[in-house]
Amino acid sequence: MRKQTLTWGWLPPHYENLGDGQLRLFYHSEKRIRTVERTYEESGKTSEEEVTEYLCDVVEDSYPELMSAIRRGDTDTLLFAKTLRTAQLMAYDGSRHVNVFSIGGTDMWLDKDTRAGLKLRFDAELAAGRETTMLWKDGVSFTHTLSEATSMLNAIELYASACYDRTQQHLSAIQAMTDAKEVTEYDYTAGYPEQLSFE
Repeated sequence: MRKQTLTWGWLPPHYENLGDGQLRLFYHSEKRIRTVERTYEESGKTSEEEVTEYLCDVVEDSYPELMSAIRRGDTDTLLFAKTLRTAQLMAYDGSRHVNVFSIGGTDMWLDKDTRAGLKLRFDAELAAGRETTMLWKDGVSFTHTLSEATSMLNAIELYASACYDRTQQHLSAIQAMTDAKEVTEYDYTAGYPEQLSFE
């Protein structure tokens, strides 16, 4: 799976068929307007114009169900819309738009297994009478008291749980829809909790 960010001058399609069973799936876009300077060939005059762009997150991967529907030409169906929107939602759910918090301005994430391991570590360090512990990110350590670290870990766990609940609510909403256009326009990025920031 390869993720990248692209800038488009128009609203992106939801997917692009790359062939060989691969899709480029657009799972999030941020609209932005910027001013550019244009020069007209005939007059030589310049003027400033506003241009709308979309900063898009994409993931290139194999999506068998979507590819089968594309081959059959079933892309205008409710089932296709739901399958596509679900794939976009799950890509968003696993992205840095959701899975991130910051410590001292450094972004990071702890998956479920790492959080469980850190809880065991903090409990062991407390039992051993230690007062401080460390978290690591790309070779950089962050030292905190065990009380602070435990509070942070609890907050991250609550955040992750709230994100999980929101994703499940989106999945349920998508599955309950009965109109393909409604599914395609559904905002699966809405309602996630505010990302955490620690000193």
